[in-house]
Amino acid sequence: MMRLMRVHGADLLDGFETAVEARVNWVSEHRDKIDLAIKQGIGASALDLMIQETAATASQLDTVRENLKRLIQERYPMGSPDGQTG
Repeated sequence: MMRLMRVHGADLLDGFETAVEARVNWVSEHRDKIDLAIKQGIGASALDLMIQETAATASQLDTVRENLKRLIQERYPMGSPDGQTG
């Protein structure tokens, strides 16, 4: 499937890989801060920044997921349960 995606949607697959990597990097870089915040609390401005950053990476993942879903549905329609497409 990945080879097929690479042929028909290389830019979308690259976007997915980039979004996943950004999320992994953010979590890895902030793991200690998150653990500390859970144990000791966190200031409002630091919390707001963390929320904005994690929401941004989640949004990237949502965007590429929707783009990949649309590509798959357009290229490989499965039809409806009654056997009709559309």
